[in-house]
Parts: sequence; structure tokens; C-alpha cells
Amino acid sequence: MHKPGPGTGASAALAALVNPVSLVAVATLLLNDHLLKYLSPSWLTGKLSDVAGLYFAPYVCLAGLLTLLSFGRARWPSEWIAVAVYGAIGIAFAMLKTSTAAADSFVAVLFALTGQHLSLVVDPSDLIALVSLPASYLLWARERRRAPDGAVRRRPLLRALALCIATAAMAATSSPVPHVASIAIDRTDGDLLYAIVEDTDDKDGLYVSADGGAGWLRISTVTGEVVADPANTRTAYILGAPDSESGLLRLRIGDRPVEIGPGKRGAKTYSTDATSLSVGQWSSPVLFYVFHGVLWISGDDGVSWQNIGLGEPVHALAPAATPGLVYAATYGYIMRSVDGGKTWTHVIVLPGTGNVSALVVHRDDPQLLLAGIGKEIRRSTDGGLTWSPRVQYAGSTQVEFAHWAIFLDPTDPDRAYALFGGGCCPPMISTDRGLTWKEWGDPLSQLAASADSRSPLLGLHPRGTSLLRHVGTPPGTWERVGEKLPLGR
Repeated sequence: MHKPGPGTGASAALAALVNPVSLVAVATLLLNDHLLKYLSPSWLTGKLSDVAGLYFAPYVCLAGLLTLLSFGRARWPSEWIAVAVYGAIGIAFAMLKTSTAAADSFVAVLFALTGQHLSLVVDPSDLIALVSLPASYLLWARERRRAPDGAVRRRPLLRALALCIATAAMAATSSPVPHVASIAIDRTDGDLLYAIVEDTDDKDGLYVSADGGAGWLRISTVTGEVVADPANTRTAYILGAPDSESGLLRLRIGDRPVEIGPGKRGAKTYSTDATSLSVGQWSSPVLFYVFHGVLWISGDDGVSWQNIGLGEPVHALAPAATPGLVYAATYGYIMRSVDGGKTWTHVIVLPGTGNVSALVVHRDDPQLLLAGIGKEIRRSTDGGLTWSPRVQYAGSTQVEFAHWAIFLDPTDPDRAYALFGGGCCPPMISTDRGLTWKEWGDPLSQLAASADSRSPLLGLHPRGTSLLRHVGTPPGTWERVGEKLPLGR
């Protein structure tokens, strides 16, 4: 009995690729990635590309691999190769959607090979797209039983064209897409919004809206992370701007961003991405700037800076309302200063459950701290001496890559918000100063707060394609804003 060889498998893959279902999948991927995601970002458009891509991607891979193998003398069993290819695609997809470490590694390798930066959202709910693989394999197996051995003989031009378009669709969907990389909202004016847009053709930069997101104006081509000044209205900072010599810029509405930070001009940095800005809102305000783990302090509005060497990288920092009191989280330690950051003492050695990625101190109670430690939110009521776990994230993210954003509601001292990961999860809300928490709303990748009770919150869609402005007291309602940002192809 004749055993089908690799040529048969390649021919079957091409035959499956010109099947009407496959052609619809290719068209769906192109239409969704380059139009629907921008016109109507939603749960459906977020999953549609994955479902379509997983259906026809194995045919492209099998056509190339089995064609190469057909030139050798060995008779490779195409069905086992197909099983391996489908299994590898499924495992790789599952890892990228459930493991931040895997996604970060893939992005790093892609950047090293091509110079392109790809934004991946770790979202376990995307695993629903794996249902495409069994259906795709069944079609390939059916075509393999029908296909002639050897080279492709039927409709060669159509098959070649379909292969080229499908390959291009896969490459296009994995390329960087225009997106909002960072958001902020003015601390007192909920209509004043900031957004940094990246990966456009020629429209990257910082955009500002003064009317709650109805209209946007690009005021600078600078990119990075935008942070609203917690002490001054109409003022924001841009952290980690790629073209900045100092690593920190300040923007006052009506003026151009100006360099104020020491960052890249300063001492050596640590191998950590921990970069943040905090303000001690005391009679003489103090800026605390963490640049790649190195702590800098300025007491003269950024004119001069002092490098504070704590002996190890700083991961999070939280000034209290009490003058001079500030807490810092290093690797495994909580530290405290009572003189505005000039000298520091160790408060406690934390258990080995991951880094502290977020740290806040209650403005009415300097002994009440909330921290994101590994995959947990912990709470301390004695200035960091003892901690109690309040929330445990049960997802598959490795603890060393876990990341939290935690902040207090400027309008309500009892209310706090927390967000885990970079788009996998809904925000959480606490109405009892961090004692109990519950999930609230849909997944977001970023969340920012204002003291303006009319519009206290601004959120970012996990894929960076839409901004959501919260109206009213939670649960309230979310309104889409940012449609006029240059996020289309």
C-alpha cells in the first residue's frame, strides 16, 4: 500500500488553504486587524484575529516545511509532522497568552532579529481560539487523503496566490500596530487627559485633550510614560523618553516639555525596568525619581538632583502626607525615611514571594500601607512592620514577572483601586481602605485617577486601541474616548 509522503502533505496544505473556509479566515484576519479593531474595539474583535489566524497558519507552516522535506531522500511521515506542527503552534500560543515571561522573551527575540517591537497582551481568555486547530487539522487530513503525491498540480496559480496572501497576513498581524502606550488624567481637572501614542507612521507623540477626550492635540513627538503631577494641575511628567538625555521631562500645558531629570546623565543603573516619579507634597515639595532602580531626589523642583544610594535597586516608593516621611521597597526589604529621603532605615525583611511592584501609603494614616508583592496585595497597619495578605491572583503569571498598580481614590479616603498585569484582568476596588477587594468591570491595561468627582478615572483597553473615561461614583459608567487619536492604519 502506498504511504503518502511529504509532497502529499504539502499539496494537502495548499489545497486546504484555498478552501472557502480558509479564504474567509484570511480575509477575516486582515479586515479585523486593520479596520474592525480600530472602529469597534471589543471582546469580539480582540478574539477574532486569533481564531482566524490559528485556523490557516498551520497550512502555511506545513506547506513550507513539507515542501522542503520532499526534496530529500527520506520518506517523512507527513501526518506525524502535521501533528507536531499543530501541537507546537498550540503550545506556543498557550504560553504566549498565559505567561508574561514567555511573551517578554518572544518580544525580545523578535526585536533582536528584526528590530521591531511587538506588543503582546497576556490574556488567558484568548485560549478560546484554540478551538480552531482541531477543525483546521481535520480539513488538512481530508485533503491529504485526496491529494496526488508529489508537486502541486491543481490550480497552481490560485494556490501560490493564496499562500502569498496568507503569509503576508500573518506577518502583518504580528507587526507593531498603532496604540496608546501610556495615559494620565489631571489630578484636579477630569477633562484634561494625556495619551502617548506609539507605532504610527509619523504621528507618534504626546497628545492632550482638554474636553474629556472629544478632541486631541499632539503637543510633542516625545514618547515614554506620562504621569500627571500629583501636586500641581496642568502639569505632567514624561518618564523614560527614548530621545531624552536625562530620562525625565516636565510638561506644563502651554509650554514645550523640558528636560529636568538626572537619569541617563547620572550614575549607573540596575538591570530593572523600575522607573517612577513620586512627589512629597510637603511645605517644601520633594521630587522622588526612580530611574531603572536608582533613586534620585530633588528639593528644588528638578534644578538639581542627589543620587541616594540604597545599595540595591528601588522597586517602589511612597511619600506620606506627614512631612519627611517616605517608604521605599527594595529587593526583599521595606525601608523608611523620616527626613525626606536623606537617610534610610530598614523596617522589615519581606518573605521571598516576589518583588514589590507597587507601594502606597494612606494620606490620612501614615501607618497604613498597601503593597503589591509578587501575586498578592498585602496590607500593613503598623508602618510596614507586619503585613496581612488581602488578595491572591490565581493566574499562571510567574511571580517574578507579576506587576501591580495600586492607588488611592483622591476623592474618597476609604476607596482604593488595584490593577494586576498588563491587560489580563479587571481592576479591583476596595471601599474599606484595602481590607477587602472585589473585581470591577472589564479588563484594563492601565488605570489613572483624578480628584475631579465628575470624571475620576481614565482606563486603557488591553490592546491600547481605546480609552475609557469613567463617569460618576463607582460602579458608574464607562464612556469611550480617544476616537480621534491616530490609531488606525
